[in-house]
Amino acid sequence: MQTARLGPALARLRGTVEIPLFVFGLTMVALWLVAAERGHAFLDDVTWIHWDAGHYLKIAVDGYELDTCPPEDPKPGLCGNTAWFPLYPWLVGALYHLGLPLGSTAIVISNLFVVGELILVWLLFDRRATPAAISALVFVAFIPGAIYHHAPFPMSVLGFFILLCLYLCKRERLAWAGVAGAAAAASYPIGTLVVPALAVWVWLVYRALSVREKLRRTFQTAGLAALGPVCVVVAQWAQTGYLDGFWIVQERYDSSIASPFTKYWNNLESLFHHPRQMGAVIAVQTVFVGLVVVACVVAFVLRRGWLSPVDTLAVLIVLPMWIVPLTQRNQSIWRAEAALVALALLLRYLPIRLQVALVSVAVTLGLLLPAYFFSNLLV
Repeated sequence: MQTARLGPALARLRGTVEIPLFVFGLTMVALWLVAAERGHAFLDDVTWIHWDAGHYLKIAVDGYELDTCPPEDPKPGLCGNTAWFPLYPWLVGALYHLGLPLGSTAIVISNLFVVGELILVWLLFDRRATPAAISALVFVAFIPGAIYHHAPFPMSVLGFFILLCLYLCKRERLAWAGVAGAAAAASYPIGTLVVPALAVWVWLVYRALSVREKLRRTFQTAGLAALGPVCVVVAQWAQTGYLDGFWIVQERYDSSIASPFTKYWNNLESLFHHPRQMGAVIAVQTVFVGLVVVACVVAFVLRRGWLSPVDTLAVLIVLPMWIVPLTQRNQSIWRAEAALVALALLLRYLPIRLQVALVSVAVTLGLLLPAYFFSNLLV
């Protein structure tokens, strides 16, 4: 009897993970080929741990630090690692302090969350192998900046909790969606944009309900999600004594505001001045992401996509996550674009041939950028 009950459960599990794992395997093979072409050992930690990854690993081991800058620093003031959010290093640190190796653990955690992202996309499409579902899976697997989902960075953790929030909203598990939103907001700075997105979503989707009920659902979703950035501030205050530790360090990197249109135009213009340099690949990616976002949002409106609550939330997440990094003068835009996993849900509103074309470009960019990453040229 017990064996009979296990049969359907195992079949369901297989149907849930089989195709996502296949897509993940193809992604890893592709990245292995790129690393080999650049002369790097795919399984060597050094291949993956570059630049900002060191900050996350430092937080995992020693927590947050904020102290007077060394005399040789050109900018006097306070220096530290409070510009990097804690959820990912907390996960790494928990296993590291149990005795697991730091670098390998960080890389494995990143890739486990990539698998989780793909499974959630598959579930959001009801595990049906439709062209739209396959396009979405491949797009998330090779999303522009996808290399940062596999390296010791929090992008796959952020993407996982964004997709989990969407999935839970689809199932109307609003409180749990708020918890997932809090995790996203504690993973990466632009993850905090999930909080206002959830608040606006409640008032759009549940506009027929009473004000009291809408306020209750806003608290369940956006209210709980707001605990994410609160935890970040409290953790940094507890370890450094500064409530504004994030902003203190962020100001050292010239995080002034700029027009997003100016930055987007500058990337477009650079294609004609430096067509063969690394910057051209980054510029193509930025221009491409903008075109995909605009095309998907326009198609969403034209095809009355707002009738789907989960797709409406995807739009409310994607638009600010695309625009806000463009307003930051010194933002690593190629990494921030890797956060746009919710965009995969909106591809379905485009004609299938256009979906295939856009996903093909995404795959191409997803293989070009890692070449520069493996060569330690990207922050």
